[in-house]
Amino acid sequence: MSNIMITGVSRVGKSTLAKAMYRVLNDSNLNYSLVPFDPFIDAWKDKQSGGDRSFEKWKELEFSDTCREMIAYTIKKLSKKQYEKQNFIFESAHAIYDPRHFDQIIKEYQLNKLMMINLLHDTEYTTQELIQQVRINDNEADWTFHKSSDELQYKFDCALQANKDALHYFEKNNRMYHVTSYNREQVFESILNDTCDQLKIVP
Repeated sequence: MSNIMITGVSRVGKSTLAKAMYRVLNDSNLNYSLVPFDPFIDAWKDKQSGGDRSFEKWKELEFSDTCREMIAYTIKKLSKKQYEKQNFIFESAHAIYDPRHFDQIIKEYQLNKLMMINLLHDTEYTTQELIQQVRINDNEADWTFHKSSDELQYKFDCALQANKDALHYFEKNNRMYHVTSYNREQVFESILNDTCDQLKIVP
């Protein structure tokens, strides 16, 4: 069995897909646990920032190599023999901020059985179009819900640039990715079916 890593920038559908995948795999009597990394990384960033809420400090921490290294380190620890009967669905935005670096540390930590699922927004989106799209699906559980459009502007500027950079990397290296900006439910259904095929289970 394989551990699964779902990654993509903010509001691309990682958590929704991870929860759906968790239900499907456990309904098939597979022992999977769901591990969202971002809350742990956010706690680390809050401590590192020392109360500095500036854009510069946020960007420095958000795109830090340390975030990806923490993810890889934890996955390595949870891949040890004592966890061989337990599998994990991980999800985090931070792996996709520099997929080249994440690929390097996956190799360094010898995470050969990690199944990567890369989600992307439409790279033709402007920041304002993405914010409008987010508002359509916003609910109180989303971090964007209580943010003004002005507050979201700089974060989504960075997210969309990271999204474009990731697309370029995936296409250059013949890596699979999924655009979730349209027909999201159908895209997720296709991913779930492909995952079940790879794991040789009947959903």
